[in-house]
Amino acid sequence: MVIEKDRVVTIDYELKGADGEVLDSSRDAEPLVYIHGAENIISGLERRLVGKKAGDEISCVIPAAEAYGERDEKLLFEVSKSDFGEGTEVEPGMQFYAQGPSGAQLVTVLSLEGDKVKLDANHPLA
Repeated sequence: MVIEKDRVVTIDYELKGADGEVLDSSRDAEPLVYIHGAENIISGLERRLVGKKAGDEISCVIPAAEAYGERDEKLLFEVSKSDFGEGTEVEPGMQFYAQGPSGAQLVTVLSLEGDKVKLDANHPLA
């Protein structure tokens, strides 16, 4: 079977950062299964898989614009700890979804300083 639009595809993968550090992998997990052309994986990888068939191996570098986007410093901001509601535990590394102009987006707590909580709304892999 050749990979093309609307085909169910199963791949094993290893995602590395610019420094070569493994960020994600299917090595000790199940392979990734997705429908090709349905925007279920990053566009840069999807384009590079078109036409491949079972048993093919590829190695590619995907630019940020074709993956999770460039890091945007405008997506770093502070809010008051009280915005989380009374009794809510807030810790660095914690992640939650917040409603943004484009819909729900993942936000990561970077730090706490007094009543201020520094947040990052960039994709964790940007």
